[in-house]
Amino acid sequence: MLRLPFLSALFITEAISNIFRHAFTGRKKGIVNISLQSNDGKHYTLLIKDNGEGLPVDFDPYADTSMGLMLMTGLSRQVREPYIFIL
Repeated sequence: MLRLPFLSALFITEAISNIFRHAFTGRKKGIVNISLQSNDGKHYTLLIKDNGEGLPVDFDPYADTSMGLMLMTGLSRQVREPYIFIL
């Protein structure tokens, strides 16, 4: 049953990597919050947010073909849970 924790760790690692690569460009400091909450003992909500620059107004995470987002999409499919961007 290590599959879910392992895939979740990869997802979190990719998200944090993207945050430090894009959100804090030109800054020495930034805040990243990560929380995991059980919804019903079987489903969980993982929230990762930062106080970085923000995404461009026309950014569509579901149409983006970057390697990082494709990896995150693949990982979320493997655990059979969607991921949602809150812009």
